[in-house]
Amino acid sequence: MTRIPKLAAILAISALSVGCVQDSEEDCRSVAKSTKEILREAVAEYDIPGMGAVVASSNGVLDLEVVGVRKIDGNIPLETADPFHIGSVAKTFTATIIAQLVESSMLEWETPVADVLPESMQFAHSAFKGVTLSHLLSHEAGLQPMEEDAELEQVPELTGDIRTQRRQFVQWIFQQMPAVTPFEEYRYSNAHFVVAASMAEMVSDRSWEELVEEHVFSTLNMQSASFGWAGKSGESVPWGHTFLDGAFSPVDPNGDYQLPQFFAPAGDIHASLPDMASYFQAYLASWNTRGDFLKKDTLRHILTRRLRSGLGWGVSSAFGYDTVAMYSGSADTFLMIVVLIPDADIGVAVVANAYSEEVQAAVIAVLRGVVKLHTARHEENDTTH
Repeated sequence: MTRIPKLAAILAISALSVGCVQDSEEDCRSVAKSTKEILREAVAEYDIPGMGAVVASSNGVLDLEVVGVRKIDGNIPLETADPFHIGSVAKTFTATIIAQLVESSMLEWETPVADVLPESMQFAHSAFKGVTLSHLLSHEAGLQPMEEDAELEQVPELTGDIRTQRRQFVQWIFQQMPAVTPFEEYRYSNAHFVVAASMAEMVSDRSWEELVEEHVFSTLNMQSASFGWAGKSGESVPWGHTFLDGAFSPVDPNGDYQLPQFFAPAGDIHASLPDMASYFQAYLASWNTRGDFLKKDTLRHILTRRLRSGLGWGVSSAFGYDTVAMYSGSADTFLMIVVLIPDADIGVAVVANAYSEEVQAAVIAVLRGVVKLHTARHEENDTTH
């Protein structure tokens, strides 16, 4: 069975912007607890195979902890260097390479899709006339969401190399009816990021995979990061778990449960928590003008809220800060939620090697607790200097 990344972009924002996941006091993790304690409580309370969390600043890793096991029917504990599938958090990587192409003057934020992919757009539905890169990255282009298996089954057979397949998908998706009114309504869609990636491929003459490998993985020395499920070569890594018949079931990375390669820009990357810390560190250093991964003006642009999100990131006010960037990702077997708070100089990722509604609640609760712990420390440091 082939599956698509299914998690919406801004899952965490509404929950994180309020006091607790639920009204009960026990769901608000005490800021006095350590990250390890917060994780242990969540794994025990929700009976999750394993969880981990990392906190980074512009100077490096501040906190890194994992608890639990790699696979529910085994006894191998998680390790801090283990890779996890990050799902739709990969969309932020797609937005990042596009931001770099904008800085290199190979694209502009308002570049129309038709200017870059004219052959793919020649039969597009009239409602999509004028769709730009910014509309795609902010989920304002109105394309069909492509979140369910039934939607994927409607896509005709795609042939040729991966760049050709993505251009063929662009041609097909723009012939479909809009899901909402383009430019006027927000509607999350995995398709938006496949189209954006195809634009990047056309102007750079490189595949999305090559661009991410060169400009993110290699540049930031993200040694475990790659595409698809981790563990395909048989190495011992965390397996994802689905929730079936009241229990978690491990999912073999070489099994039938796969994501189609042409859809990878929407959510098919794995990375370790230290790798995610390197990613956060690059963003935060650029924001604080102590790094050159991206220009600060670029970061301000992509982290400015439009209808409901920024460009490639969900953006909201939370934790007492005006600009908080968030994203969540899952292909139904792992769940990762990330938060960047540039003005507090912290980035946080919390991950579980399982997915269910209860796992979602647990990850949000842990994320809130860890963020509160470290924003409190940041504020204490500010008052003592």
